[in-house]
Amino acid sequence: LTENGTVSGSVYDSTIEAGRWNSDRGRTCASFRTSDGVGPYHTTACLNGDVVQGQTWAEHRNFLFNWNATRSAGGE
Repeated sequence: LTENGTVSGSVYDSTIEAGRWNSDRGRTCASFRTSDGVGPYHTTACLNGDVVQGQTWAEHRNFLFNWNATRSAGGE
């Protein structure tokens, strides 16, 4: 997350495109797009305590996935 409100990096070796984040109403959330080379994956995620709760949608694969993530003990 950058100071200007953009999101950069990669997910599963796919570069994050058009990512944005914001903190409001007591939580920090991000939204971004990645691709598997066939079509886009749209992801949203919000930090809830020590857990990130998110959802990823790939219309071209008829795929919607709700997920949770926690940081590993090593912090990576």
